Amino acid sequence: HLSVKEDEIQQMNPPEFEMMEDMATLTHLNEASVLHALRRRYDHWMIYTYSGLSCVSINPHKQLPVFHEAVAAAYKGRRRSDAPPHIFAVASNAFQDMLHSRENQSILFTGESGSGKTVNTKHVIQYFATVATTGEPKEKLVSVFMHIGRKACILLRFFPGLDSPPPGRLPSCVDFLILGAVAHWTASSAAS
Repeated sequence: HLSVKEDEIQQMNPPEFEMMEDMATLTHLNEASVLHALRRRYDHWMIYTYSGLSCVSINPHKQLPVFHEAVAAAYKGRRRSDAPPHIFAVASNAFQDMLHSRENQSILFTGESGSGKTVNTKHVIQYFATVATTGEPKEKLVSVFMHIGRKACILLRFFPGLDSPPPGRLPSCVDFLILGAVAHWTASSAAS
């Protein structure tokens, strides 16, 4: 038998809000409703959910088909609102904003150990390598990004305290390096 004090009861959202892609649209935004919405989406292997400007990721601890190159290509050039929540949508936004503004962009990954920060960083690298260019130079770009990605992951392993660093620390710099490399490569490819 479970008893709960009345002042500890939180309001529940109507059933049509259970699978919302953006938790900011929930009628009742409280801990219980957010956890319920995330759980319902996760039960359907929808591991990404927006929360306003942020993208919440729940690490499934296994490879899912939502990370294939064809999925990355499907997000190319699409705005966040044009496709379901995904790390590729976040990467696409950063990539498009970088190309249009010609300014560095950053993607910040935060979370507990094992929450998927490193895995999502690899998926962002995969996205950039997939969409940054086409044709023969693409293989070289993939190699460069995977090299950068391996270096970033190695550095993160040697400095476990940097997994969730304050802004301005090494992982943010790695994100800038990746995005800067994409901008340079894209501009160079277009010129040739």
